[in-house]
Amino acid sequence: MNIWNIKKSIKFCKIVLPAYIKARFKTRPVWAHLVVTRKCNLNCKYCFAKDDKKSDLNEEQLRRIIDHLYSLGCRFVSFFGGEPTIKKFFVNLVRYTNQKGIITHLSTNGILLTPVYIDELGKAGIDVINLSIDSLLESYASEKDYIKSREVLNNLIDARKKYGFEINLNLTLTNKNTNSVIGIIKSFNVFEIPISIGLIVANTYDSKALDESLFFKTKEDKTNLYNVLDEIKTLRKRGYNIIDPLQYFDDIRKFVDGTLYDWYCCAGEYYFSVDCDGKFQICAGLPAEEISIFDIDRDYYEKLADIREKRLSQCKKICLSNCLYDTSYFIKHPLYFIKEIFQ
Repeated sequence: MNIWNIKKSIKFCKIVLPAYIKARFKTRPVWAHLVVTRKCNLNCKYCFAKDDKKSDLNEEQLRRIIDHLYSLGCRFVSFFGGEPTIKKFFVNLVRYTNQKGIITHLSTNGILLTPVYIDELGKAGIDVINLSIDSLLESYASEKDYIKSREVLNNLIDARKKYGFEINLNLTLTNKNTNSVIGIIKSFNVFEIPISIGLIVANTYDSKALDESLFFKTKEDKTNLYNVLDEIKTLRKRGYNIIDPLQYFDDIRKFVDGTLYDWYCCAGEYYFSVDCDGKFQICAGLPAEEISIFDIDRDYYEKLADIREKRLSQCKKICLSNCLYDTSYFIKHPLYFIKEIFQ
């Protein structure tokens, strides 16, 4: 185990594990997405999170939300977008959240992560930087490729040694990048960076239709996907640093086949989201409820049970988000989770 993994694991256990244990006795949020903005500097074809029309909160308002999340028992905040780093005050928000005693996680396309910006994030106490890279070369579906991200990734690796934050990579599987997935996994394994591989999901946020060619529709498309899934599982068994459990790749196959009739999702239970305007969301991928985050208290799970059940009964049919799947799996398998953070 590398030194940054040791520091990260110890801090994680000190902060998140106690919150998780308490949540098993009385349901409370352990983890939350905070959508800093829906605006983004890219236009990836598979993304439905971008929304230029939604208004954003200012730094002070977001700090108040962080305070409220902490009071609810939340100890892990993932800054989400859009692209959070386009906000000039974002580093200040990371610093404030870190000082509260909350694990800080940034999901980013990395385009704005200059060496100076990375240095500022390190000093602010960022714990995890999740960099999205969907292909080695430029592609139709995504503007997040290794060509654009190579220098950023090298700078992050250098800064990791100095500040001890963790780097994760995230890749979204579409019908346009299956042929490059194995190459990406093998290329990045030498950097000792965990990678998470998610499946494109239908738009659960609004009515905007996504390009149907990105989905696995034909028999040939599905066969190609299943072969890639088998290779991913083989690499994981051989020790490649793939975050997602093996079960996830089996369930992707069932999901695409239409035979995955249900799966446990912790959205609205141990996890929820706050949209960029301060409204409560069962999940960051769902429309916001007409409820302010400040209307949420420690009894939210019981009070919103009917809303949660209705939302999940609809969205689980068209979504198999690796973000929610992995977290839900770890909650159901705590020993597996502990093993993962210490490997």
